[in-house]
Amino acid sequence: MFQTTQQSLQNYFSDATYPVYYYRYGVNDGMLTDEFNGGCSPAYAILANGYVSFPTIQGIVSFKPEMITALLPQEKISIDEIVVDTKVVTVSQLLNLQSDYRQLEVLFSTPYWGTGDNIWMDYKIEGRGQNWIPVKQNERRIVISNLPFGSYKLLIRKRSGFDSADWVQVILPLHVEPYFFQTSWFIGLVLLFLFGAFWLVTRLHARGMIRRNLRLEALIGVRTNELKLANRSLAVSEKNLQQSVTIKDKMIAILSHDIITPLRFIGLSAKLAKEQKQDDPQALAKTLGDIQNATVKLYDNASNILNWINLQNDRITVRSSHVPVFALVHELFEMLSELADVKDTQLLNTVSEDDIINTDPQLLSIVLTNVISNAIKHTRKGTILLLAIDEITQYKIQVIDNGEGIPKEILDRINNPSGEQLLKSGFSENDFGGSGLGYLLLRDLLPLINGSYEVKSEPLQGTSVQITIKPLN
Repeated sequence: MFQTTQQSLQNYFSDATYPVYYYRYGVNDGMLTDEFNGGCSPAYAILANGYVSFPTIQGIVSFKPEMITALLPQEKISIDEIVVDTKVVTVSQLLNLQSDYRQLEVLFSTPYWGTGDNIWMDYKIEGRGQNWIPVKQNERRIVISNLPFGSYKLLIRKRSGFDSADWVQVILPLHVEPYFFQTSWFIGLVLLFLFGAFWLVTRLHARGMIRRNLRLEALIGVRTNELKLANRSLAVSEKNLQQSVTIKDKMIAILSHDIITPLRFIGLSAKLAKEQKQDDPQALAKTLGDIQNATVKLYDNASNILNWINLQNDRITVRSSHVPVFALVHELFEMLSELADVKDTQLLNTVSEDDIINTDPQLLSIVLTNVISNAIKHTRKGTILLLAIDEITQYKIQVIDNGEGIPKEILDRINNPSGEQLLKSGFSENDFGGSGLGYLLLRDLLPLINGSYEVKSEPLQGTSVQITIKPLN
């Protein structure tokens, strides 16, 4: 007959690895026999007075469950003797073992007056493994062999109740001394010896390499001087060739877009005018207006290309003079007024008539023409405002429109140009897309007149181009 708790059985049904502790009753507890007859049905009887009866081969066993008290093994575990290689040792707190020990034997005991089957004991060596090893029934001896050097704990425990936390435990700290070749000082000496040997071999090898390198350096020095002379001439030739190829590639890209596209449009417009009815003057006038607009753009593109070619070939000379800014802007607005009328866009010049700056009028005119014409191209039924701010040490000109704006990725390339990336910065336009040559001219021309530019734009809200110029000496 066994006793356990309902909770322990429920835990086991939920997790089959849960250890169920059960208490065994035998003849030592007052029964004539511990062999019960379970073949009958029911195999037990609960009487009205609270007693429970079970049939055995020698009669009925009756008891009242609440009056039965299990004699649980709750006394402490005592370590009686420690034997190391047949020698009994005395331990106060920590057991020190020599590195060459062969066998450790620990004898222990625990007082208990009940049935020996109710004592469940196991042990483990913490630091060597995590598994608990059962202690055989009536065996009170643990033998440990061949522990490597290090610190451990021998844990011996005994089940003292039905709950999973009911244990009585004793701990014996162990320490196994290392062999001399396992000590830190020996390992340090070995590493020091290996390092010294490595340093010596490396040193000898380096000396040999130095001698060979000196002979090679003398030979290489002669060959290097010969190659330097050849490389200088090749570098000059390569630079000239690269500049020529770069200019040709740029010219092909620009011509294929900024020249051929307007020419194709002019041809198509002329063909359309030829096919139109002669008695429709409005349609003819519109077609001729488109041809005129395309011709103006072709002229602007050709002028930009010519200026850029001259700049690439260092043919532009800076000539400073006193420039009346209002008159210069007024002249440019007069030249670009027809293009603005086609776009139904108003041009406003708010520059003071008294503003005069010392700069190159031709280069400033090229810069402003590009900025204003670009604003007109991308503004329909809007306003383009040109204003200026004289800050004594520098002069700022702003061209502000309320057109379609510039996408962010193109705006980043315009404000931070790298190499010729500006040639890729075309964005959609109703008539002809730009190749980016205008802003490339701004980048290359403005430094000649101590100038710089900054572009701010929001899509569908407009663009502001600020040109900052410092007076030329």
